[in-house]
Amino acid sequence: MKKFAVLALLLSSMLTLTACGSKTEAPAETPVATEAPAASETPATEEAFTGEKVGEVADEEGKTVATVTFEAGTPVSVKFDYISTKDNSSKYEAAAAGTYDMGEGSTPWNEQVDSLATFLAENNFDLEKVTLTDEDGHTDAVTGVSIKVPALLEAVKAALN
Repeated sequence: MKKFAVLALLLSSMLTLTACGSKTEAPAETPVATEAPAASETPATEEAFTGEKVGEVADEEGKTVATVTFEAGTPVSVKFDYISTKDNSSKYEAAAAGTYDMGEGSTPWNEQVDSLATFLAENNFDLEKVTLTDEDGHTDAVTGVSIKVPALLEAVKAALN
């Protein structure tokens, strides 16, 4: 009788454990997309450019340089310089140090190009807003700028492209 009781207890335990076991079902099918994303959607892997691009315009004595800074694909600032081919010197640095003099009563070159840079940034780099007032390339569109601006604008245009 003891053997029968032990056997009955063992069978009932096995049935209980078997009934509590998990039942696996096949996962539901995931629907497959049948249409392509709209053409206007940008893939997640592409990001708008952030960084600097440099535009240069060379002449016989050196090159005009415009370094445009972009954030998320939008130009936000520009820095100008003129680099001499003779000694690789910077006109911006020379003007800031006071060694490049434009004459008595003239605003230093570095301050003039900074004014132009500010004007361009405030006008979303719309180069057409810098209208030329004479064939030499001067402008009255930017207060305090008496230097010739065509090479500067061409360098910005090169950096924007």
